[in-house]
Amino acid sequence: MCGVFVDVTANFHLRNGAVLWRLNWLADTSSRGLAMSCTIMANYRYGADDIDDNSRRYAEEQVLAASDQVLDLVRQLPAAVRRPHDSPAAANPPVTR
Repeated sequence: MCGVFVDVTANFHLRNGAVLWRLNWLADTSSRGLAMSCTIMANYRYGADDIDDNSRRYAEEQVLAASDQVLDLVRQLPAAVRRPHDSPAAANPPVTR
């Protein structure tokens, strides 16, 4: 099973105010990459004007900042996948611009 926002790298960047900027499909096709991240690599971007607010919202409200590209991908998912309220995956933070 592939986890989202459960790894230390994602939490490091998001807690420090980064924006989830881009998702790269088939970035690591090794067996480890498949097992750890479903071959997907995330890129994070820091904007000096938004770091404090992004960090606070992630820490206090469990909301992460994401680029329009990432939000477009999220919007394409069925509603049950985007926000499964009755599943253990509901702990994943919502995304916002």
